[in-house]
Amino acid sequence: MRITPLAVFAPLALCALTTATAAQGELPEGFVKAMRCPNEGLQPKVSVGKKDGLLHLVYFQGELAAGDLFYVRSEDDGESFSDPLRVNSQAGSVDAGGRGLRGGAVLADAEGSVHVAWVGSEATVEGDDASLRPLLYSRLAKSATAFEASRVLSGENAGLDVAPAMAERLGKLSVYWHAPGETLARVSEAEPGRRVYLARSEDGGGNFGAPVALGSGEFSVSAGCGIATGVGRNGLMSVIYTSRDKNLRDMRLLASADEGATFKDTYVDTKTKKKTPRDGVAATLCRRGVLVAWENQDKTWWALVDKDNGRTVVGISARQRKDVASERPAVIATQAGAVLLVWSESNGEGTANTIGWQGFDLMQRFQIGRGRFQNLPEGSYPAVFLRSEEAGVTIVY
Repeated sequence: MRITPLAVFAPLALCALTTATAAQGELPEGFVKAMRCPNEGLQPKVSVGKKDGLLHLVYFQGELAAGDLFYVRSEDDGESFSDPLRVNSQAGSVDAGGRGLRGGAVLADAEGSVHVAWVGSEATVEGDDASLRPLLYSRLAKSATAFEASRVLSGENAGLDVAPAMAERLGKLSVYWHAPGETLARVSEAEPGRRVYLARSEDGGGNFGAPVALGSGEFSVSAGCGIATGVGRNGLMSVIYTSRDKNLRDMRLLASADEGATFKDTYVDTKTKKKTPRDGVAATLCRRGVLVAWENQDKTWWALVDKDNGRTVVGISARQRKDVASERPAVIATQAGAVLLVWSESNGEGTANTIGWQGFDLMQRFQIGRGRFQNLPEGSYPAVFLRSEEAGVTIVY
């Protein structure tokens, strides 16, 4: 029996569960848990070690326009955490944005190093144009006790408006962001278009090449909209973004099958956006490819980018409740069998105070279970990870 799609809101996480769980039609009690971010932090980001299963968590503290990122580690699925380490070497050098659009991203690689990239605050801007926020990066090398000095990766391609995205495979680290580029007539004759840029490291974050603009440049990236990425196990690199064509918005995908040498720019969703989109966008790996999530026509959508040919399987949508506004971009984690969609809900006055979740079967794409958690702190949003010591998912807020 196929379950009718349930009303959900902006995606915050798609997290694949287990095939056995999906077949049951409902998730066991306690399968989805929630926990407050360590040290009363805001805007948590998580990454789970590929080999050791350790939980790596980065959170924000301070003034939203000029605060700090802190890193903690857990060996027991969040029951306890290490002492915090400040990520940014210059105090107050992180811009989290008024709605949490900026901030940073964290990635733990297979060798045990932890990578963090973020949007620099006004204190890191060179020159008088405060909008030219740079992309900053730091690494906690394996067995190190402190993060390395922060480095600027954006070069002349500064002007970040949302958080960057990172992906890693076989020791090669890719950091993506979007920033102003050349003027594009189809956007506005007076306004520069935005391009997706890539900084690549062949040695796990030790050294980075110069930024490279991706795609043909025919389409401009929509400012204020998120960017997300994933790398398939066969090396297919995928970057999802929102394009801007004057008053139109579309979800597009940059895909590379040759280790980033060239990128093909295609539609993810061919339905023209009726409104300026929110910032909801996400991507992560699964066994069949890369899961993506986005917003269009007042609905939340998720789909699969096939790992072999880069084609997007037709997306499935979830109705959006009219009396609840959605918040925050999507973040996706995956294992096998099903996906978990997590989001934050606004109280109608622009303040997000509730976390909701909804399960979907990955193969048949019907819905399995739902729930909510209250008391989301103002200025924060949830992240999600798969527990290693017991079956289930934990939402961190």
